[in-house]
Amino acid sequence: MKQRRFVREYVRTGNGTAAALVAYDTRDPRTASVIATETLGRPSVQAAVAELLDENGLSNERLAEIHAHYLALYRSDDPQEKALGLKALDMAYRLKGAYSSLDATAEDFAQAVISAYACRKAALAPARAPVIEAPKGHGGSVQ
Repeated sequence: MKQRRFVREYVRTGNGTAAALVAYDTRDPRTASVIATETLGRPSVQAAVAELLDENGLSNERLAEIHAHYLALYRSDDPQEKALGLKALDMAYRLKGAYSSLDATAEDFAQAVISAYACRKAALAPARAPVIEAPKGHGGSVQ
């Protein structure tokens, strides 16, 4: 029961310590952090988080699309927009467990991110006209 509540809170907040404070009998943030780390390390909890994320529309494919969108914000002149993009990416990756050791699922996810980014980059690339260079010669003067 506590693990289920932890999973729901973790998916809602993206913060393991906050989820542990709500789900387990502790008020100490350090203890909650340890509980969160141990709980998130359990394969059954990781599977429950992934399942709940998928149910709520954050599949690996959808996350790859989101990643591509926010990765494109690096071109923005607005530092707040860049920070928002980085924070959104970090939270999404933490929810998906991408900072833990790589396994086949993470490698599949990484490939989905690369593909989505390539598509996004191609879509955002401005159409470029071919550059025609002037012939090299005598500084442009005709003799």
